[in-house]
Amino acid sequence: MWSGVCKKSREEWEKNKEMNLLTIIEKWHAGNGLIVGIVDAVLIIAVAFLLDRVICGLAKHGMKLSLAKNSNRSLTLYRLVRSVVHYTVAFVALVMILSKLGINVASILAAAGVLGLAVSFGAQSLIKDIFAGFFIILENQYAVGEYIILNQKFTGTVESVGLRVTQMKGSDGELIVVPNGSITDVLNYCRYDIRVKETFEISFDSSIDRAEAVIAAAAKEYYMEHRDLLTEEPTVEGLETIGENGFSICLIAYTKPMSQW
Repeated sequence: MWSGVCKKSREEWEKNKEMNLLTIIEKWHAGNGLIVGIVDAVLIIAVAFLLDRVICGLAKHGMKLSLAKNSNRSLTLYRLVRSVVHYTVAFVALVMILSKLGINVASILAAAGVLGLAVSFGAQSLIKDIFAGFFIILENQYAVGEYIILNQKFTGTVESVGLRVTQMKGSDGELIVVPNGSITDVLNYCRYDIRVKETFEISFDSSIDRAEAVIAAAAKEYYMEHRDLLTEEPTVEGLETIGENGFSICLIAYTKPMSQW
């Protein structure tokens, strides 16, 4: 019986001790609100910095593994992800710090929403370019060094692929800058083997069979000497058209990208 009373008294004493400790902490928090806010702000900044580094590190490592063959695409995507993470973490950390310092965050968020809406209306073209650039990079439509035609109008070799614009080098060395939001169609000459069609005209009094044999022999000889350009031996398709001055015989060849000329 005595041991039970002692145990109960001890539990009450420990409970009172915990309540006293909590009371002391609460009083200290109430009396030192600014100091507590500053300490909390420092902790939030430290956690936000660590979280930012970890997420960006994981994103960089993952993109290196998945896009090892296209370093330009990997770098551009990494920069995009890094910017989004930076701004997101910074914004959340700022809201938490202001809340800890006793500032009304709801009114600030409402004002930020109105400001963001106004900016979005004023920068629709910029936002359109950025979204288009993101999907161009994500879908790997073209990359640096590839020969492309944009909108059936701009022709050249890709110099850089950014979130807002694509820069190309024209045939005469000119710099072509195309906003990504205005790109509607892409013709890429560097992804697959290129089909080349050649026609040979012969007179009406010439033998078609003999002409086809001569063309096929010459094409085979060319293929044996230029395996670095052609992916397979060219084939003679035969008679294609009959014109005013003679027959046209068609030859089809497949070359490696950028070797069709």
